[in-house]
Parts: sequence; C-alpha cells; structure tokens
Amino acid sequence: MSVKLFFWNVRGLNEPTKHGPFISWFNTHRPLFGAILESHVKEPSLNTILSSLCPGCLLPPSPHL
Repeated sequence: MSVKLFFWNVRGLNEPTKHGPFISWFNTHRPLFGAILESHVKEPSLNTILSSLCPGCLLPPSPHL
C-alpha cells in the first residue's frame, strides 16, 4: 500500500522517545505530503527535530508558531 498523505497528531514531540515510532513509520511508507499536528515543539528546536524526523524533506516555516 502506498501512502501519499499523512496527518500525525502527537503531543510532546520535544521528547526523543516519541521520535522513534514516527521515524520508523515514515521510513517504511515514505509519504509525499504530511502534517504533524499538536506537536508542542519549541521554536528554537523546530528545524533540528523536523530535519531528524524527515531527512531530505522540504520543511517550510510555519507562521503559526
């Protein structure tokens, strides 16, 4: 099955223990587009966390931080 789109509602993505399940799923399915909702990621950590979760992905800045 090919996943093209995802929405992941995860609270507290600042916690590294929550990164593993997402990275595993993401690497298995390789979706084309997605959104991580209610992450509670702090702005100074945003680029570091998102680039480790989705290496090589285009991560546009959000005006709603």
